[in-house]
Amino acid sequence: MRLRTVLVVSILTFMSACAKPGQEYFPILPVGSQMKYAVELGRLKGEMVIRTESKQIINGKQYYKEVAVYSGIPGLEPEVVYERLGSDGIYALSGSHMDKPEYLDTPLPLRVGAAWRADNPEGPEDYKAESIETLELFDRAYERCMKISFSLSRGSVTLTGVSYYAPHVGLAKTSWNAGVATFEMQLESEKH
Repeated sequence: MRLRTVLVVSILTFMSACAKPGQEYFPILPVGSQMKYAVELGRLKGEMVIRTESKQIINGKQYYKEVAVYSGIPGLEPEVVYERLGSDGIYALSGSHMDKPEYLDTPLPLRVGAAWRADNPEGPEDYKAESIETLELFDRAYERCMKISFSLSRGSVTLTGVSYYAPHVGLAKTSWNAGVATFEMQLESEKH
């Protein structure tokens, strides 16, 4: 048991030495991984599952295909995103806009105070890394979360909100407001 602990600590130390600052908040999960979230949209309650389904080569680059599916909330359609880790951050391709080029979704290294714009084909997305703090949920807490505020434009609608990313987990909670509607999503379980 002690040898295993030493081995795990050594591997984590090596991985953190090789990673860019902030990368631990945005892990690209291996094929077969699944993240399950409780979702509230206004008064409606449901859930969302994000699955990493496969690796795919697109335009000579390897991406991980992530599929998000919703249940319990009518009108929310499945979403597909392809992600890859590049030398300067995480790049994405929108599954509904495969004719568009990839875009830099999250620049790395990422530190508190950094602000950036992601040119998603759905509309521009502005982000700011606000702070590192503890996220308290009903049944658990996540230490050292990166709190990121955002503003997304989708046609004539602007969504503003905040997300919390837990180290080596990824998105733990997000909430936004679009004036007439509110949305909240919390991590319930993860499978790797």
